[in-house]
Amino acid sequence: MAPSSTLLLAVTAADNAPGPYSHPEATSHPKTWQEDDEELYPLHLTLEDHERGSIVPVGWIRPRVVDFILNQWPADALGERRILEVATECVYFADWVLDDGTEGMDTQIARFAGFLKENGYFSECLEGWRNELYAIYADPNSSYFASSQAKTTSTAGRQN
Repeated sequence: MAPSSTLLLAVTAADNAPGPYSHPEATSHPKTWQEDDEELYPLHLTLEDHERGSIVPVGWIRPRVVDFILNQWPADALGERRILEVATECVYFADWVLDDGTEGMDTQIARFAGFLKENGYFSECLEGWRNELYAIYADPNSSYFASSQAKTTSTAGRQN
């Protein structure tokens, strides 16, 4: 009899990022996450979300990616303005990206990830990516959603 396979096993096998979400403290907002001697940076929509301490991060960013954002930003290809800002303990979206709402976040993250893949950066993570968009799911208590200017219509993850 062949071993049984489940969707959860397939998703777990495909996930190339460290998995703090399987740990209880992931929902209690750790300031940082350390796995395999690598301290990861939480990704938030806004710096305020990180500072509040009660907002679950959107995701986690590896130190090598943070270093790339800070020291190797490809201004000639992606423009002078970085789409993500880096604070001492977290990464968050630049205000100009948030001004364009979730559609802006979708567009800029896709553009950034596409650039990284096309130019061979982080290939161990991106080589299997097929350029599909992923919606960014954030805590509904994010300070971004409290803004009267928040735009929350996104096409990421939808089939056309």
